Amino acid sequence: MSIQEELDDFLSKVIANANRGIRFEPGGIAHTHNRVDKTEPMPPFKFELCTQELRPTGRLTDDDMDKMASYIGHGLLRQKPRPEAIVGIPKVGAEFARRVEMYLRREGCYLPRLRLSKHDDVFSVVDSAGYKSGPLCLVDDVIHRGFSKRRSIDALEAAGYSVTDCWVFLTYEHGAENYFDKIGTAVHAISTVRRTLLLGCNAGSISTGQYRLAMQYLEETRAAVV
Repeated sequence: MSIQEELDDFLSKVIANANRGIRFEPGGIAHTHNRVDKTEPMPPFKFELCTQELRPTGRLTDDDMDKMASYIGHGLLRQKPRPEAIVGIPKVGAEFARRVEMYLRREGCYLPRLRLSKHDDVFSVVDSAGYKSGPLCLVDDVIHRGFSKRRSIDALEAAGYSVTDCWVFLTYEHGAENYFDKIGTAVHAISTVRRTLLLGCNAGSISTGQYRLAMQYLEETRAAVV
């Protein structure tokens, strides 16, 4: 099995699985971007890419999260130039960053891992890991509108860092890449939400009705400007 075939299998059977990585609620699920823009329609689905220890609704295993981190770590190893440090966005992103760091160490690569805290939607650096300033890479599970990443970047730049890259597992392709490109931050994603949903539907991990509901939401919000 090739790496791409292995990834597609993981996306279809774990990430786009209505009993594991994705949750559907036809009435809509409250999301961060809805608090920022109250006119934004509530999504009928949400990826829960974490364990129950991180979020009560999470249904992934530690092995699942390690697998996701390995894909991001593999991408970082191949990136040229490679970022000099990583930092995860609290709370799920921070856990991914920890697992990515462990993967990189096993591959003989050490990147300092900074830590951010979040209180009342305010981010601040709480551990620099000995890396005082310079370029670094954000790590998170998904990117939608990018609001939490913007606040993280503001906090990091105020502390003397430059965020050159952002690695995520999934992207909604809702304009965040364009916004971050303009400020000099490249967004890298292992897969897209659309492709992942299609793989899940083809594999029977989500129903045809759930797939159509999700695609309708994505089409309705496609023109949204970040």
